[in-house]
Amino acid sequence: MLITIYGLPKCSQCKVVTNYLTDYNIHFEYKEVGKDITPTDLNTLAHRTVRSVPFIMVDGSEAIFGELKALIDIHNHLDTLHSL
Repeated sequence: MLITIYGLPKCSQCKVVTNYLTDYNIHFEYKEVGKDITPTDLNTLAHRTVRSVPFIMVDGSEAIFGELKALIDIHNHLDTLHSL
């Protein structure tokens, strides 16, 4: 699962998402808007105007934090089943 978080340094919600992923040892890429990607390029990537961060992409598709958490839960559950 390829997870990319687009955010800003002073964004508290960005910290919530990245801390969650870090706490669960989930690999992700973080890109700072304005430094690592321009707002225009982010809008092109999103196929819409992005008005807030964090902007989350999972395997090339936009996701909200709740969806991301659900995907991680499913992924962890499948890993548990495979280890049986």
